[in-house]
Order: sequence, then C-alpha cells, then structure tokens
Amino acid sequence: MVLSKNRDAELFARLRSEALRPLVEMARWKSAGHAVAAFMILGRMAGYSDEAAQGAWNRGEREAVISAVLNRR
Repeated sequence: MVLSKNRDAELFARLRSEALRPLVEMARWKSAGHAVAAFMILGRMAGYSDEAAQGAWNRGEREAVISAVLNRR
C-alpha cells in the first residue's frame, strides 16, 4: 500500500499488467485484515480517493471498486 500512495502512473501500469488478477483475488479474501491492502491499491488504481475507497470498503462495496478498476483503461 505504501508504494501506491503517490499514485504513480508507471507503477499502476505495471501492477495492471503483472498483478491485477492476484490483487483482485486478494481483495476478495474473506479475511478483512488480509484483503484491505489489495482493495485499497485497486481503489487507487481505479481513481478513488483513499477516503472514497475506505467508504466503499465500510459499506461492503468491494465488487463496485473491483469492477471500476477492471473497466478502467
């Protein structure tokens, strides 16, 4: 999560090409403590502010954020 805090476009491009599927899988894990970091990275990749991503997490809207990042080109 720390590495994605700057929202570096090059990093996000690399994550998209090399780690998108594992991040999505991790964000769907049942253990919130293990899933939240991947979810927040995906939220950042989708263009969500940290506050908006956290709000979606709190509301149980994981799939909305995952869909947003998968549909973003």
